[in-house]
Amino acid sequence: MTTEIDLRLAYRELVRQALSRDELLLTMRPDVRQSWRRRMFLPIVGAALATIAAVLAVLVVVRARANRHYSGPAGPGAPPTFPTEYWFGPASMPGYTLTSLGLSAADQYATYQRTGARGTATSVTLIGIQPTQQQLAAITGLTPVQVGAANGHSGALSKAGLAPTGQAVFWPLDANRWIAITTNSDDANGLAALAQSVRPTTDDHVALVKIGYLPANLRFAYTAQYLHQPQMLAPDGTVGTGYRTLSFIARGFSIRAHSTLDIVSVIDPFVNLASATIDDLPTFNKGPWQKTTVAGHLAWVAPHDVLIQWGSVQIGVSSSQVTGDNSTPLLSKTELLKIAAGLTVADSNAVGHGYALATAVPDSAFD
Repeated sequence: MTTEIDLRLAYRELVRQALSRDELLLTMRPDVRQSWRRRMFLPIVGAALATIAAVLAVLVVVRARANRHYSGPAGPGAPPTFPTEYWFGPASMPGYTLTSLGLSAADQYATYQRTGARGTATSVTLIGIQPTQQQLAAITGLTPVQVGAANGHSGALSKAGLAPTGQAVFWPLDANRWIAITTNSDDANGLAALAQSVRPTTDDHVALVKIGYLPANLRFAYTAQYLHQPQMLAPDGTVGTGYRTLSFIARGFSIRAHSTLDIVSVIDPFVNLASATIDDLPTFNKGPWQKTTVAGHLAWVAPHDVLIQWGSVQIGVSSSQVTGDNSTPLLSKTELLKIAAGLTVADSNAVGHGYALATAVPDSAFD
């Protein structure tokens, strides 16, 4: 995972989206707040801690390359030079449940959880990279290990410019692509056995939406999916068991900057937009809300957020800032509505539904 994705996971989930109990209560109808306060505070704390633990597990494999840039397209109208499809999926780790997928210009990752297991890793991360010559030389200098028919290598993640600590097994997927696997277990033999079980796949349903209009000042940052969480707060302020997002950063800002635009779909939303009232909607840096329609679909609109019930899929088009940081340029309601009206939305937000990244996002966003 790149620092780019890492910062959004860590800061968005643990800072910007970490509402207090009172702020969460403000999103509830007055008649249910009192009973919710008594029954739900401890479960929410537990869910928050579980999310933090999952994020920290993913951070183990963060790349220490905050200033890495990619070359972008070879010319006008050319596709991105980095991968635009997933190499991993729900069936890539037999016996484990996929909990997140992410892809940026530098690499991609998938995390898996195995519950109730003893003597084996309970958390596994697969990282897909296209190594530089320097990385390749470092990887191939590690301890040889056989991974199926492939000649792999075992050693520290830091040797490949990944996390500063932790062990991994590396092996080639083809002439240009390599996979690294790391776990929360220190069992080197177990890690090698897990590497043998990995089943790479090809899935180009990376983007949940096709974007018809995107402001010229934005460039693609990353796309990600978070799944099977007890409770998770999406970048648009909605709550569900996970979400999918396409994130963009304003041009001229550091790769470390908070995203200027998130196009989000919350999974298993806790609030039904069709029956929602203003009191049910996000209150964190949001509002006032107005009920309307966008492209013929029911929608709620705030100054920097548009929530749409697009058939069976809930879509959020959101522009927001990290708490206490006013440096991120925000998009206006007019721009957000224009983006929203130009979307083509998949029939489901489940893994395996959507569009190829290269065709879903305007070429100019990869410059």
